[in-house]
Amino acid sequence: MTDNALVVPFLGKKAFIVLTLFGAAIFVMLLSMRSREPTSHVKSLLWGKAHEHKPVVNGNRETRRPDSHDIEETRRPVTHVTEETREPLIHVIEKPRKPATHVNEEPREPDSHDIEETREPATHGNEESLTPPPQDWLHLQMERAYTEVNKSFTPPSDWNSCESGVTYYFPTINIIFTGIPKTGCSNWKEALLMAEGSLSQPMDPTKVALVHGKSNGFRLPKIKQKYPEAQLHDSFSFTVVRNPWTRMVSGYRQKLSSEQTQGNEFKAYQISIVNQIRGVSKEDAKQQGLRPTFREFALWLIQHEGNVDKHFKPQYRQLCYPDVRYDYIIPLEYADVLSSEVFERVGKDISLYGSYDKSSDPRLQSSAVSAKEWLSELGEEITDSLYRIFKVDLHLANYSNFTHPDFPLPLHEK
Repeated sequence: MTDNALVVPFLGKKAFIVLTLFGAAIFVMLLSMRSREPTSHVKSLLWGKAHEHKPVVNGNRETRRPDSHDIEETRRPVTHVTEETREPLIHVIEKPRKPATHVNEEPREPDSHDIEETREPATHGNEESLTPPPQDWLHLQMERAYTEVNKSFTPPSDWNSCESGVTYYFPTINIIFTGIPKTGCSNWKEALLMAEGSLSQPMDPTKVALVHGKSNGFRLPKIKQKYPEAQLHDSFSFTVVRNPWTRMVSGYRQKLSSEQTQGNEFKAYQISIVNQIRGVSKEDAKQQGLRPTFREFALWLIQHEGNVDKHFKPQYRQLCYPDVRYDYIIPLEYADVLSSEVFERVGKDISLYGSYDKSSDPRLQSSAVSAKEWLSELGEEITDSLYRIFKVDLHLANYSNFTHPDFPLPLHEK
């Protein structure tokens, strides 16, 4: 006898049919529920807590983690926000550029773009300043300058008393010239050698040592005894002076820095300055090829009170004044204009071949631009000490200070 045979008689056929239908209905309902997408509540019941939507904290606000559909919706506002924020950022960056350039121009050494910007104001400055001062005024300035060291000229000029090693006599053209280093003396000596007939044509600017070699035989202290005093007295004499600040920078650039110029560098002085100021042994300085900074060069000048090589020594210590009174004084800043008057005296069709820096306005020349920058970075204590050493040189032609708009020109009434 089967199990159904036992159940049916016990419950009855009608009860059995009801139970069977009820079970079938339950089964159909469950199948229907599985075929539909369950709600989040049903999902949690069916799949467990690992698939619940957990809140993501954003500040003090809770937001839900976006699904793929949400991500597409959030991309648009993010793109829109990014585009809107870019414009004000560019505007903010561009605004401070001009004042930033103005702030940075003074303390740092300018690059080519900065130099162009600093040159424009000088070009449009006082153009009357480019008019050379008269000779009477220049002689008066030299006389006043030497009174500061208790020296004065008493006529007549005595060239036999001049022991300046940078003074030359060219007997054929009967000219005496005091060529202080770093005042364009190489160009002047080359022109005078051509006028004298000792040089047939201009020389390569990079071979200035040959010009100096040829001029050695014309140094006045060596040859003055060969000529009558009256001949020397009747000669035409002149000298060239320069703003001591630009001369100082020019000397450093040519002789001590790594910059390529037309002159020869002084390796021995490079090593010596690094040794004395930086404390590096001479052997190490030589092996490593060390060079002094401009600041170290300035400190070295102060340490020796200007009693150094003639390229760096104050100009007034190298002139023949007050033993003599020069017939003509030429500020280097006006050499292109005033040189024609010198060669008119010579009676030769020659000219000054110009300087290494080709700028026509002295206020724009590289040594003047560098002097403004480098000297301002030294600080007042160092520049004041340098001023005491080169004070007389500044007064030789009433030269402007490196902070003046017309630097490096002499300050004279037009």
